[in-house]
Amino acid sequence: MNMDAMGIIGMIFGLAAFHRVYKLEKALKEAGVIDKDFDIKK
Repeated sequence: MNMDAMGIIGMIFGLAAFHRVYKLEKALKEAGVIDKDFDIKK
């Protein structure tokens, strides 16, 4: 497997992880666990 293929696979796994974190953050906001205006970048 060449490095280009490894990079593409890494990008796919990275996007999947980002999506799961985004869904978790949204669920926690809806449940009231974290504030609605919480921003993970701050």
